[in-house]
Amino acid sequence: HPEGAFARIWMHNDMLQVDGRKMSKSLGNFYTVRELLDGQPVIGTGKATADEIRMAILLSHYRQPMDFGVQRRHEARLLVKEMAASLGKLGTEALLNLASGEPLQEVVEALKDDLDTVAALRLLSRRSLGDRYGTPEHITSIYASQRLLGLELRSSIFAQDEARERDKRKGVIERAFATVDKAFAVLDRKTQQLHEARLRRDFAAADKIRTELEAVGVSVRSTGIETSWSRSPNFDVRAAEALK
Repeated sequence: HPEGAFARIWMHNDMLQVDGRKMSKSLGNFYTVRELLDGQPVIGTGKATADEIRMAILLSHYRQPMDFGVQRRHEARLLVKEMAASLGKLGTEALLNLASGEPLQEVVEALKDDLDTVAALRLLSRRSLGDRYGTPEHITSIYASQRLLGLELRSSIFAQDEARERDKRKGVIERAFATVDKAFAVLDRKTQQLHEARLRRDFAAADKIRTELEAVGVSVRSTGIETSWSRSPNFDVRAAEALK
């Protein structure tokens, strides 16, 4: 980033590892950021997003060895999903108009303590969970705290999908992300079919639909009263539109 202020203070991380072994070309466990973003090599979780890579790094204190293996990437993806979803708690309109407020003071204090990103993320995760933290003022602080850590999750598919679910629960019919309207309609239909199959205890049919959805990058969550879907970073919109 020669045109921008990339860094004013440089913190050198401890040794970088992959599944407990030093990352090196000789061991064949060496890969670049670009390869991770493109999904090559595939190391258990498919393509990575930039925010997942940042999260995986932040989950280790800079003074400690950092293990960038499958388990860490999985942990990072779940945490990115959780934190992004917290931004969509008030629905689509609020998400589109979300502005950054003041970061949570406890997060700032954790970072002031020898740049303890692990403690900061733990605190931020705790404040992101549950509807009791879903006030407009709190969400602007959550968003500001995420940005302070270098995470820009407002446009994440996880934030969008959470907002869409909130709109549906409130009876709001709104399609703010028009480019995937057709795919959304297909996914709504398929998850309804899956839910109906579960209700009549046709688990073979339900599993078949679930497999089809997972193949296009969609996760399904079923409860006794409803079935919902959410996208993953590997979501293929054209494949989703083509589902029968």
